[in-house]
Amino acid sequence: MRAAFEWLVTGPRPLSIEGRHFPGLPRRRVPLDELRALLLSADLPMPTVDSVWVHLVTRSRDEGDAWTVACVGLALPALFAIAAGLCARFADDHRDVHGAILTEFLAELAGMDLGKPWVMWRLRCAALRAGHLFIRDALARPVPSDEDFHGRKPAPPWGHPDFVLARAVAAGAITGEEAELIGSTRLEDRTLTAAAAQRGVGVTTLHWARSHAEARLLAWLTEQAPHDDPADRRDRDVEIRAVHSTTITAAADTPPRPARLSPTVSKGDGETLVTVRHRHWKKTPENGVEDREATAPTPTPTPASTTSPDHPTGTSRRPSSTTAEVPRCA
Repeated sequence: MRAAFEWLVTGPRPLSIEGRHFPGLPRRRVPLDELRALLLSADLPMPTVDSVWVHLVTRSRDEGDAWTVACVGLALPALFAIAAGLCARFADDHRDVHGAILTEFLAELAGMDLGKPWVMWRLRCAALRAGHLFIRDALARPVPSDEDFHGRKPAPPWGHPDFVLARAVAAGAITGEEAELIGSTRLEDRTLTAAAAQRGVGVTTLHWARSHAEARLLAWLTEQAPHDDPADRRDRDVEIRAVHSTTITAAADTPPRPARLSPTVSKGDGETLVTVRHRHWKKTPENGVEDREATAPTPTPTPASTTSPDHPTGTSRRPSSTTAEVPRCA
């Protein structure tokens, strides 16, 4: 902008204004470089300064181009002072601050109210405010980390189930043959029947051997997971998935057991104490254990827990699904 302004005031016909229209200016054509020096002088009255700037801003809006450059050139001393004060402690590129100052100056030049006084002061304040806002936003941005600009060694090839099995073999949790059996029948498409035929053993025997190996592998994984490096999430995630997979597959291979109703323990006076799970007794206990099969058409009452002429009403047996201690689920 400085070079462009110098071009405007160079040559036999420099850009100028008529000084006779403004009190305090020479009564002749005043080139813009001379006008800038006069506007900076303390001897020029402020009303004259305002009148000159209203004239310059009006011509910039009406004609643009050279007169807009003229306004910027006349304000360069103030704009340089603003930029120098703001950039003194700003470590980033100063040209960004200069651009923000100039952009706001031009925006204010095009939209300010010329009916109010202190035209140049308001232009200066708008530019200063824009520079402050730009620096504040720049300082609020996150600082890039040095790690983003350095190379890193490739990560080791962890994170695959085969490596988890290899670690288990190295730790002595399972044998190499058991690891191969688990890997081929769990992680690959090989069936347990094909593996049993290759080994020359029965499917049931091989299934039993794999189940025991998986139980030991599950125990080892459960023990190792809390002690892994928390910074390396790959190993931990794979081990957690392996624990879940082993638990789920073991549960899927276990045939379901038929559900049995829970018997009820009661006192001799009919008061229910606690519901216990069914266990096979060699003989009927003497503490009032009642057992009711779900398929029996009618329950066989015992004197300790059913209503009889020898016991008062209200001492009948409670259903095993609800007890006095456990409320019904909503």
